[in-house]
Amino acid sequence: MGVGAAAAAACTGAPNGGNLVAANTILADWLRQLVGDRRPVVSLLAPGVDPHIYEPTPQDAALLETAAMVFTNGLNLEPQIEKLVRSSGRPFMAIAETVTPIQDNGTPDPHFWGSVPLVMAALPPVVARLQTQFPELREALTPNGDRYQQALQTLDRELRERLATIPVANRKLLTTHDAFQYFGREYGIEIVPPPIGISTEEQPSPQTLRQIVQQLRQNRVPAVFVETTISPRLIETIAAEAGVKVATTPLYSDSLGGPGSGAETYADMMRQNVNALAKYLA
Repeated sequence: MGVGAAAAAACTGAPNGGNLVAANTILADWLRQLVGDRRPVVSLLAPGVDPHIYEPTPQDAALLETAAMVFTNGLNLEPQIEKLVRSSGRPFMAIAETVTPIQDNGTPDPHFWGSVPLVMAALPPVVARLQTQFPELREALTPNGDRYQQALQTLDRELRERLATIPVANRKLLTTHDAFQYFGREYGIEIVPPPIGISTEEQPSPQTLRQIVQQLRQNRVPAVFVETTISPRLIETIAAEAGVKVATTPLYSDSLGGPGSGAETYADMMRQNVNALAKYLA
């Protein structure tokens, strides 16, 4: 669901004095880390909402009208939101378009946040754009950006150390949709081709499902994982057919967690995911 009228009402005054609006919760967290308390940041999507199939609301359109600037992921992650943002006329930036994406049969994969080093590479252009758009933020953006880069370096090291505890033969990941290719490439995890591709709008064929079941059996995958933004039914069906355990801890793929989830920030989301893998793939 959208952010609602209360958030929209918070955007008062001239657009250049309004909120920074992010298309989803992951982007919103990055912006908060960069601007601190110097400017409000609002996410169009609430935690747990699937950006691939989200339909913008009238409240979203109203929020964009008074946004100082809008940040989307880009690469067709949130196609309906991108259309709305482009038609709003507000200044905007597609953050994923600052990195070289993985290509899937000619389609760019938008889920680049699975690689912490790629996030580290994407954020300096965001800082530069913010400094250009909002000169009054320059003094805060440089130290905040440096501080967050250091935190991300620490996070990357932590993730690698935790994943190293998983036996090499068990480093195989199956989820519902194809959101972990960057993660797998960066951290040495084999991604079992999932039933749904990059977009959750896709529907798997019976042949695809049979192939996945066969691969799970052949590779003796210890566990498979559901995602917080997608119904678990499909993965549960596949797991039952293959005789594989479903991890009771879901993975965060396209959204941060809500209050109390322990995954309210990007860093915590990544830690939660890696801890789940280390637990169930051991």
